[in-house]
Amino acid sequence: MPEPTTPDRLAEIAALLGDVAPASDRLVTELAQTVRDRREHEHDQHEDFYCGNLAGWAGERVGSLLARLTVACTEVDRLTNRVAELEAATEQHDVNEMVQCNDCGAVGQVVVADDGLAYLAPSGQIGHHGC
Repeated sequence: MPEPTTPDRLAEIAALLGDVAPASDRLVTELAQTVRDRREHEHDQHEDFYCGNLAGWAGERVGSLLARLTVACTEVDRLTNRVAELEAATEQHDVNEMVQCNDCGAVGQVVVADDGLAYLAPSGQIGHHGC
């Protein structure tokens, strides 16, 4: 896996691209088909107009692909940082710590059920999501 692109480098790339819109899924697929077509077609001994045309077509669209890549890299960086924050927060708290409900006084461990709500275990009698 390549090294993560730094925020400064992403900003530099974005500035170079200007207002180029990120590539759509369709364009990414078309570019991949172009790579395949250039690779699989029978190359002439002389000037290869077919490959030249495909290269020119792809080259005109690479800016959109780079714009999409910068958006994806920025999102990966954001999510990576968020995961690190959540992991650090989890390490700071004892997951098995007993807590007391401020509303009803019940004592137990907080568990997150399949429905995504936090319940006070072992009772869970009222779910402690609305008390």
